[in-house]
Amino acid sequence: MKETNKEYAEALFLIACEKDCVKEYSDCLCDIKTLMNGNPDYLKVLGSPAIPLGERLSLIEESFSAA
Repeated sequence: MKETNKEYAEALFLIACEKDCVKEYSDCLCDIKTLMNGNPDYLKVLGSPAIPLGERLSLIEESFSAA
């Protein structure tokens, strides 16, 4: 899992570099980290295979659509 996380992090960083928005991406990721750390149950819901993927994706979209 750590290797997958690293690959996603590197890809996201490359995208941020291409768009010249590293600071903005970093700020958003810090906000997301704060949100997730403050709501551990939210992470459990997002990781639960008992909740259909479509519903979990909708939760993410709803959470960040105003951001």
